[in-house]
Amino acid sequence: MDIRQLQYFVQVADCGSYSLASQQLFVSQPALSKAIKSIEDEMGFKFFYTYQRKQKLTDAGQSFYEKTVNFLESYDVLINTTYLDAGVDKGHLNVGLSIMGGPALFSHLLPTFKEKYPQITVSIMEKETNMLKEEILKKNLDLAFIDLYHIKNPEDTDNFEIFKIAASEIVIVASRENEVAQLKELQYSALNNRNLILFNDGHEYSGQVRNDMKLMGVKPNVVLSSTQWDFIMDMVANDIGIVLCPYYIYKKYDNPKICCIPLDEKMGRREIGIIVRKENYRTRACMKFLEYATDPASYDGIQNLFPYKEEQR
Repeated sequence: MDIRQLQYFVQVADCGSYSLASQQLFVSQPALSKAIKSIEDEMGFKFFYTYQRKQKLTDAGQSFYEKTVNFLESYDVLINTTYLDAGVDKGHLNVGLSIMGGPALFSHLLPTFKEKYPQITVSIMEKETNMLKEEILKKNLDLAFIDLYHIKNPEDTDNFEIFKIAASEIVIVASRENEVAQLKELQYSALNNRNLILFNDGHEYSGQVRNDMKLMGVKPNVVLSSTQWDFIMDMVANDIGIVLCPYYIYKKYDNPKICCIPLDEKMGRREIGIIVRKENYRTRACMKFLEYATDPASYDGIQNLFPYKEEQR
């Protein structure tokens, strides 16, 4: 057996599924199954059994899993210590991106980071924030860009180190033909009974919006939901409804038919940050990325997307 096969085994155990593990590892399911079968044959016992369409560890598989996780952690320490001693910035970085908290910042950082550290490879996992937190705790991710709205309870602060990166207002985006376009700012109460478009109703962000409006006693008329921001902005431009979104998303769409109106409540603000697991060994790749991502100079050129950073308020 080799390191790669052991990594495959741990991924299947963590995912409870060959198909999901194959997607996250970017290998075919047959190749993954063959690798696991090879280790089972070498060890002389089965790792998994199927229960309710999930792959569960056998008793022997559980014992092997625990030892394998410890071995892989020691292997990572060994490899990265060698690079550290040699002064080589090399390794692999597993990054999580929440749909609302990550892509705008990360897509700006990655090209310049790769230019500076060409020997550090990067893989990306896009999920909702609560799932990303679980992946970090399972050590499947080194770090994640998230909306810090979801870091609320003592368990989170016990588990994660938090790096605040930027903040962006939640704004109302409306057609210039809509009556709200004439206003300098809006209160949540002004959304009562207005036609509202939601981003992917049922997604964590729409849940935030609904929760904020509920706290403010607002009952809008939800006329449409979609997972595509370009479609949503087209519908807004045609005055089908208005939408609440982070300012940086509004700025991505250069549409002269739409405009944004600030909300006057503090609730209409989101902080974006990076979380990493506390008390966990950090690879050289992870340390270099955190160093780069927390340097304000790394964000030159996108201040117009995040005009409400903490230090500027």
